Amino acid sequence: MNIVLIGIQGSGKGELIKNLNKHFNFTLVSVGALFRQEMAKNSALGKRVTKVIESGHMVDVKTTVEVVENTIKNAKGNLLFDGFPRGLEQFEEFKKICKIDKAIYLKLNKNIAKQRLLNRLTCTSCQFVTNKTEAKTNICPVCGGKLNKRKDDNEQAINTRLSEFDQLILPVVEKYKQLGVLVEIDASKSKEDVFNSVMQVLK
Repeated sequence: MNIVLIGIQGSGKGELIKNLNKHFNFTLVSVGALFRQEMAKNSALGKRVTKVIESGHMVDVKTTVEVVENTIKNAKGNLLFDGFPRGLEQFEEFKKICKIDKAIYLKLNKNIAKQRLLNRLTCTSCQFVTNKTEAKTNICPVCGGKLNKRKDDNEQAINTRLSEFDQLILPVVEKYKQLGVLVEIDASKSKEDVFNSVMQVLK
């Protein structure tokens, strides 16, 4: 089973993925995480994408598809895609390398998404995500690393990403709807309600 998870940043994809991993043997293909790994290693690819990502823009299609395809080749079992495909060009290239069974769309009002992102804290070591309300200290409860705001979690970069979501992702949502594999989930509900709704889809 191959699943695409779609949602505006702040829709709770990270929390959902963590909970799904407890129940399904998915290989997670997260473009954002793959790029951040390269950035942390300071590889040639990491250097190339750092400036683009921190400005709130996206990496070019050729580089993105190359990274995804390499990951798919080395993966076993079910696949869960997060942050890909973005845009119709990526969608068309993705169709050539992978068949999708379900596209789960976590639908969220942009104003709610913006507030969630402005309050988001991310561990610099393990990428654990929390928020200013839930965090008691700036120490990661998972690995002991430091919780910080991501450089791209500022108002200007967030507004850029929200605009690009409308322009690039919503047409992809429509494509999956036309293919008959799209399922919409109300992401404004509690984490538990969202998880339970997705579990019903995947049963």
